[in-house]
Amino acid sequence: MIDVTTCTTLAEASAHAPVWEEMPADGASGVFTSPAWCLAAWRFFPDLGSPRLLVANSAESGPLGILPLTAGANGLTWAGSPLGDEHDVRLRPESPHAGPAVARLVREIVSRSPSTASVLLTDVRPAGVLVNFAPNRPGTPAPVLHLREPDPAWGSLACIPGWSRGRRRELRRLRRACERSGPLTMTRITEPTHLHDAIPEFVAARLAAWRTRGRFDELPVMDRQPRFPEFLATAASGLARTGRCLLAQLLYLDRPIAQALYFRLGSADLLYMSTFDPEFAGYCPSHQLLAEAAAAAIQEGVSLIEMGRGDEPYKFDLGASPRHLREVLAPG
Repeated sequence: MIDVTTCTTLAEASAHAPVWEEMPADGASGVFTSPAWCLAAWRFFPDLGSPRLLVANSAESGPLGILPLTAGANGLTWAGSPLGDEHDVRLRPESPHAGPAVARLVREIVSRSPSTASVLLTDVRPAGVLVNFAPNRPGTPAPVLHLREPDPAWGSLACIPGWSRGRRRELRRLRRACERSGPLTMTRITEPTHLHDAIPEFVAARLAAWRTRGRFDELPVMDRQPRFPEFLATAASGLARTGRCLLAQLLYLDRPIAQALYFRLGSADLLYMSTFDPEFAGYCPSHQLLAEAAAAAIQEGVSLIEMGRGDEPYKFDLGASPRHLREVLAPG
């Protein structure tokens, strides 16, 4: 028999962190349903709602599956929503009870909801397990970029499939022009403590760049929250402890002129957030960094960059392929 335990406080949810971490979810959903991400979201953004961590258990096998949700003013949503890009149920690997555990969690969602209406869970991984156990429909676009190997002619610029020979030639010219006055180098911050210290400066640089470009009000509201830098630093450093987060930086004379925060998803990287120094915009520093970060990732077995939610044209200009997350309905 499978029953469900519901944790409704940060302390209760934190106590499940060890077994929670051992239950994976595929791809980016494994990041945004992780203890590192969800516990930080509940801690720094209590106004989003209170924890509803559903844990499916069996008397014989113990914990089988976990569904991290938040109960807010509009009912149940994923923990940390709208900060996360995609989600899914977390399951004990290779458990013969995985299917029944998911089905039991789906039934439990509505009974734990503050309202009596059906519960809509958005941004669900399209090939994840949850979509097999509840009605679902296409939701938010989330394109993916299939990387190519570097080559002798173009080096790291060959990694981005959407760039024409003309575009690669222009990027090479711009880089050489910039390097006439100083070297460009890429570095990646992966050590948890260093990453924790670097994230607030990264967020501040991103906000400053959007202000300089006169587009600050276009940023998502959550990105502008005073506690967002501390939240992201805590979540990112927690993920870095298991090798799942890195901050790539393109340096000009040791000054970051482009930065990108990636989450490592096995053989894929999710590009979560990036920025560049507007003073160097004419050299396309974000594209220079993207190419170098892609080449480094390929050396580590990565073949895909997930571009995150949204169908912004620049993603398809890079050669990204369309993909849609799902909307899953737990009927009342």
